[in-house]
Amino acid sequence: MANFLIVNDAKLPYQLIGKVIDDYLNNYEEDTFYAGKTEIIVIDYQERVYSITIRYLKRYIEFRFMNYLEEE
Repeated sequence: MANFLIVNDAKLPYQLIGKVIDDYLNNYEEDTFYAGKTEIIVIDYQERVYSITIRYLKRYIEFRFMNYLEEE
């Protein structure tokens, strides 16, 4: 079992964050994870767009939830 660091810069409810993390881990079980790997996921929640940066570090996996800024 991996350790997680959750950074909630978007002030999302933690129930939603838990669901997103569970869905991510269940859908990507067969992928190769290595220290230094970074992924970005974009989600919609209540008519707003958020980005999730997932970084695999040596001791834990960081999930950073942020407001998504679209360029005009």
